Parts: sequence; structure tokens; C-alpha cells
Amino acid sequence: HLADCPVVNESLLQPKLEAEMDAVLQVVELGRSNRNQHSLKVKQPLAELVLLEHNENDMDWESYRDIVMDELNVKAFHVELDETKYTSYQLKLNFKTAGPKFGKNVNAVNGWL
Repeated sequence: HLADCPVVNESLLQPKLEAEMDAVLQVVELGRSNRNQHSLKVKQPLAELVLLEHNENDMDWESYRDIVMDELNVKAFHVELDETKYTSYQLKLNFKTAGPKFGKNVNAVNGWL
């Protein structure tokens, strides 16, 4: 009980590694949450996991591929920068709010959308 507390060696700290591991942890937590929402046990392997990355940072996901694949039990993991393969957008007019504003022209507005 009289031992000194260890002294932090600042030269051994790696903030980039810590930030990357935080990102990996966030991906794993989101993957587990998604599995829970769809009632998929971690024991059941999934074919692939696609990570849509919105910003091109200098993180090398290849270095962490095995960790993510092991934690989430997926057979394939890759990162996509182009989300257009996985998303689609659709505009629908809310007639309840647009009706009073546009009156009898509401169908023309809907056709324009």
C-alpha cells in the first residue's frame, strides 16, 4: 500500500490508434444493435457487412477487418464510399398539409414532384 503510482510515459500514447479503435468499437456496437433489432443471434454467421463511410479519412479498415469480422461473425467485410448503390430517394407529397396551401392545384404540384 505504500507503492508509488505508475508514471505515464507520454511517448507511448498513440492517439491515432485510440481514435481508430473507437471507430471499430462503434461499428461493432452498431452491428450488434442491428442484429438485435432483427433478432439475429451472433452465433448465426452473416454473408457480408458493408460499411458506408461518408468521409474519406485516412483510416485503414483493412487493418481491422479481422476484428470486425470476428466480433460480428460475418464472412465478408468491405468499406464503400459510394452510398448510391444502397440508397434510393423518393419524394411524396403530404396532401393533408399541401391541400390547403395549393388548393385545386395540389395534383399539379404532385405531378411536378
